[in-house]
Amino acid sequence: WFSTSRRAPDPHPLTPSPDSGEGAGDGGNRFQEDEAPGSSSWNVEPGTPNPLRGIGIASTIEVSAQGWESGRIEVAADGTIIARTGSSSHGQGHETSFAQVVADHLEVPFEAVRIVHGDTTQTPEGVGTFGSRSMALGGGALAVSAEGVKHKALQVAAALLETSMGDLVYAQGGVQVVGAPERRVSLAELARAAEQGLG
Repeated sequence: WFSTSRRAPDPHPLTPSPDSGEGAGDGGNRFQEDEAPGSSSWNVEPGTPNPLRGIGIASTIEVSAQGWESGRIEVAADGTIIARTGSSSHGQGHETSFAQVVADHLEVPFEAVRIVHGDTTQTPEGVGTFGSRSMALGGGALAVSAEGVKHKALQVAAALLETSMGDLVYAQGGVQVVGAPERRVSLAELARAAEQGLG
């Protein structure tokens, strides 16, 4: 059963309302002609055991990516990227996926990223892993945190290089002056400068 715009789903006071599903309801009409009942490929010799043939379509509605998730990224003085997530992996390999997200956003080697999860002393806030939510929310939270790190890096670099943030660009795991890439500081250098109160 698919709802259409003529019969929208009834709202529920405790859960999100599902999409109408409009456009998906004609899936049963998209078989190739040679797959259709009555075609020669459906002929069954008399006396054949279990001669019934047919095509069935089943659909399901699954709630996914509910709620919120926490993510925090810290750059250590040696350049290690420590990414903390409230989404705990249960063997699905989220550590690899999360590290890829952080590495891509910060433009650093995958090996430079260390994922921390499942430790309530370091990740006191989090919802967990269920309902197809880890990458959508956990990965999304780390992506937002990575953008925050880049903004902070520009702030610290502006003080360190004695220039304005508008003259700087984040690139390849560091910050450099626009048009003068030789004037560049790495994330490790910026982390050490931030520890000294710069920026």
